[in-house]
Amino acid sequence: MFPDNVYDIDELSPDDRTLFAQKYRKYLHHIAQAAIWTTYIYFAVRLFFVSTTPEQTWKMWIMLGVEGLFAHMSLNHQRLSLAATEKPPHQTPRKRLRSDKNLPRVDVLVTCCGEPIEIILDTVRAACCLDYPTSRFRVRLLDDGASNDLHDAIAKLTTKWPNLSYHTRGKQSGQSFAKAGNLNYALFSLQTEDPPEFCTVVDADSILMPEFLRATLPHLLADPKAALLTTRQYFYNLPRGDPLSQSRAYFYTCENAELNLLGHALDAGSGAVFRRDAILDAGGYPIYSFSEDWQLSLILRGLGMRTMQIQEVLQFGLVPTSLAGHLKQRNRWHIGHSQQISVLFPSVNKAIPEHLRWDIALGGLSIMAGLVSYSVGFVALPFLVSNGGFIPAGSALEVKVQVVLATVHVAATWAYDWARSAHAGVPFVPFAHAENSWLATGKFEDFYMSNEP
Repeated sequence: MFPDNVYDIDELSPDDRTLFAQKYRKYLHHIAQAAIWTTYIYFAVRLFFVSTTPEQTWKMWIMLGVEGLFAHMSLNHQRLSLAATEKPPHQTPRKRLRSDKNLPRVDVLVTCCGEPIEIILDTVRAACCLDYPTSRFRVRLLDDGASNDLHDAIAKLTTKWPNLSYHTRGKQSGQSFAKAGNLNYALFSLQTEDPPEFCTVVDADSILMPEFLRATLPHLLADPKAALLTTRQYFYNLPRGDPLSQSRAYFYTCENAELNLLGHALDAGSGAVFRRDAILDAGGYPIYSFSEDWQLSLILRGLGMRTMQIQEVLQFGLVPTSLAGHLKQRNRWHIGHSQQISVLFPSVNKAIPEHLRWDIALGGLSIMAGLVSYSVGFVALPFLVSNGGFIPAGSALEVKVQVVLATVHVAATWAYDWARSAHAGVPFVPFAHAENSWLATGKFEDFYMSNEP
């Protein structure tokens, strides 16, 4: 590895989002802290009144449990924000790799399996047009669909881009965890001779911007402990108003941005760049879950490696254009989280340390428990409110204390949501943090109208 000063790296001025984050950092810290303590006090008082009231009913306990389910989800976010703003953050300012000297070698790995050929070819052409010396990067198309037509189309493009090549390990369509296996095929089979220092993973429908490598590599070159850098997802066919929350803006600008401050950003899509040796040391991409990129991030974190995210607009992809496609995508993600428990099986990824296996399994269970909590809560709440008798009412004072504390608790939670939104520099609607847990935060009509022929 070359020392940092060998590379010609410029640090660019911060964008508006970063400036907002700096401005509201202290506010977010204090408001998150206040929201946490307000929640503790509120539930301590509620538990006392419910357990000591002489006219105790099952509805009171159910209501307390439902409130606790919703509060638990908010507390997880508030604790993350508190941790992310307590210590000096792992900053990821915008950078650019200048000059063409001493540049590291990179393999751009484009994974595909049966997608429309024209979409794949658009992705390949964009990858071949990166602003990077052609002698220092290769574009490898990894086709798990084993398409003869795609093979012939790539062969024609190689006359223009000799650093492009087609590879397949045979038809893998319908196979579980095929993408992880496809990437491991490249890492452990194709790259055994003349391996690159870094790799970039690109989905079949993601268009990389020309400056992609020059904007991402500087962060990994400047930090030897950083194993992987993920880029925010942007989409060129996003419906007007994003009614199904397909942009996942809250995740990228709030949750993952805060995890990035802790050095624990999650890879959750196309456009990741990683240090090849670090991924080999981690055993390659895990094959126990559909969400192989997310799981790899967890393994790297557990092994003490740093993962990062940058917010720059460096790629554009496609979102599902039908409700059925959207549901299929979300279901696949949630199934991937539920599969995390399989790391406890002795036959799965033996290279993962035992303590890390428990962390991964419990993390998956926590995500699934959150989904169940929302489902139970939204069903039970209207029933309890409409039937009454869900709070202790031994005296007017008891009712007044609970109402006042509930108002303060809700106000603190909403203040936290505002501070987090301000810290991200992006406005959000209420319950935006549940963008992956239900279908939409807006009206479905916008989705259908924007996709009419």
